Amino acid sequence: DPFNEHLMAALAPVLDMTPRQLSESIQASLGKLLRLKASLSQDALKRLMIRVHCAIPLGSAILLDQCESFGRIQIETKVYKAHVRNSFAFEVIPTGDDGFYHTLKKGYEALLDDGEEVTAGFLERQLP
Repeated sequence: DPFNEHLMAALAPVLDMTPRQLSESIQASLGKLLRLKASLSQDALKRLMIRVHCAIPLGSAILLDQCESFGRIQIETKVYKAHVRNSFAFEVIPTGDDGFYHTLKKGYEALLDDGEEVTAGFLERQLP
C-alpha cells in the first residue's frame, strides 16, 4: 500500500529510495495497471485483480491460473540495496498436494484476502 507510511519507510532503504519516491513509484505502476485493466474485455477483466497490502511478503508474486493443475507462481525479489534491475525471479509449479507450490499458493491467497482492491478511487488518496 503506497499510502502506508510505515511500510514505505521500512521498504524504501532496501530499494535505495526515499519513502516518498517509493510511494510515487508504486502509485505510477498502479495507475498503469489500472489503465491496462480498463482496456481489457469483460472476460479478461474477471481474471485480473490488482490488490495492495500492508505486509512485507517473500517477494512480489504473479499467480497464473493458480487453481488449475497447470498453474504457476512467479516470485520476484532483489538483493538489499541492489539496483532494481538486478532483481531475480523464480517460478514454481505444482508437484503434489503438499509441495512448495501449495505452500506459496496458500500464503499468497491469504495475502490477497487481507489486501485491498485497487480501483481508480484508491489513487485519489494522499500521503499525510
